[in-house]
Amino acid sequence: MTCRHYWNPTDTGFECADCGATTHACHTCQRPADTANEACTRCVNRYHQTLADIDHALAHPMAPILHLKATRYDTTTRGGGDSMPFGIGQELEDPEVLAAQLSGTKRTVLELTRNPKTLGDALKNWADMWAEEHGHTVTGNPTDYLRTMTIWATNNPETSAWHDHWEEIRHIRKRLWHLVGLNPQYEPTPCVYCGSTLKREWTANGLTDQIICTGRDCERRIYKDEEELARLNRTYIKLAPNKVPDAHLTREEIRTVYPKLKRNTLNVWIKRGHIKPADQNERGQDLYRLDDITQRLREA
Repeated sequence: MTCRHYWNPTDTGFECADCGATTHACHTCQRPADTANEACTRCVNRYHQTLADIDHALAHPMAPILHLKATRYDTTTRGGGDSMPFGIGQELEDPEVLAAQLSGTKRTVLELTRNPKTLGDALKNWADMWAEEHGHTVTGNPTDYLRTMTIWATNNPETSAWHDHWEEIRHIRKRLWHLVGLNPQYEPTPCVYCGSTLKREWTANGLTDQIICTGRDCERRIYKDEEELARLNRTYIKLAPNKVPDAHLTREEIRTVYPKLKRNTLNVWIKRGHIKPADQNERGQDLYRLDDITQRLREA
C-alpha cells in the first residue's frame, strides 16, 4: 500500500510521520518536493500555466490593436496604453512620469509599463539569456523556448536566475492580461456559502454569465448566472434567523432579513431599550444580534 505521506519539517527538509521517507523543500514554494527536481510539480505546472496565460493574451482579439502579437518577434517601436479601454489610441508612457512612479512606489517597470513592447522584450531577453547558456538560438515564440527549458532552469537557479525570472514572468502575465482586458471582474456580493470574493471571467465573446467563487474549499464554487446568485442570496437571507442567530447586523441589514419590519418600529424598539447594540462595525455603526430581533418580533 502506497503511503500518502504526512510531512513534518526537519532541519534538512521534510520527513513522513508514517513511513519515515524524506524529501527536500521545493525552492520556489517551500513545500515538500514530490520529485528529485529542485522545484515541485505544482510550481512547474503553475509556471507552465503562466506561460500559457501569456500566450492567451498575445492571441486575444484585442492583441493586434495593441500590437501585442508583434512583441514576440518585432524589434520596432510600437505602442499601446491602458488609460482608455484596452489602451486604444494612447501614447507610450512618459519616461519622467514612469521614473517618478518607480521612485514613489516599490513597484517595478513591468508592473507599471503601458508599453506592450517592454513586456515582449522582457520575455525575449529571458529566452536569449537561457539560450546563450546552451549555445541555442531562439527563432520562435520565446514562451515556447522557456517552456522547454523549465526543468533545467529550476534545477540551476543561480545560472538561470530562476527566482527573479519567476517573479518577472508573473508580472508580465498580469500586465498583459490587464492591457487586453482579460482580468476578471469581481462581483460586489460575496459567496453565499463561504463568504469569499466572486468573479466573472472575460472571453473572446465578452464577459461570461457564469460566476466563480475564489474560495478553493467552497462547497459551491460556481453559480450559473446572476439570477441564480440572487435567488440563493434571498434564500440564505430568509434562513439567516435559524442558521446564524448570533450574527451582528446594522439596522439596514436587519430590514433586509425582515423586510416587513417597519423602520420606525425598529427605531422605537432601539430607543426604548428593547433591543440593545451588541457591537459596532469599523464605521462606528451599532450592530444588533439577529436573534434579539427575532425574539422581539415573536413577542410583538
